[in-house]
Amino acid sequence: MPILLAKRAYLPQVTSDTLKTLGIEKTLIIGGTDVISTSVSSDLPSPSRLGGKNRYETSSQVAYYAISNGMSWAKPVIVSGEVFSDALIGGPLGAKLNAPMVLVHPNNINYSTPTRDLLSSNKSKISQVYVGTGSGSISSTVIKQIQNILR
Repeated sequence: MPILLAKRAYLPQVTSDTLKTLGIEKTLIIGGTDVISTSVSSDLPSPSRLGGKNRYETSSQVAYYAISNGMSWAKPVIVSGEVFSDALIGGPLGAKLNAPMVLVHPNNINYSTPTRDLLSSNKSKISQVYVGTGSGSISSTVIKQIQNILR
């Protein structure tokens, strides 16, 4: 599945051309209407949307979508929701592990309640968690909070 980029208010011509060239018939928008407007979605073929009130809620929705499409909770990848490069690293790692990547607030998991709730409600299925971040992207406090949730 290709990942194509859009602007908030319009679909760049290169993206539109790529959709046509690849013969894409269905699209999945990641992000709420504050991130990708409804006018952009109307320019996409058969769009559906995963988007929450914030990046953590959206991340949780994407994780559940991934699970419903064959991924496993066994080894989720956790990355900072505040450091863009962490997601660039965590996404491919999650794909290699056949596991979802979820975002966490770097200082306190309670600031990313959708992630906290996702881990808590699926802890019996989780055998190992990968924290895919650079040095210091997620605090030791959050690592301990994750460990406590999974006990």
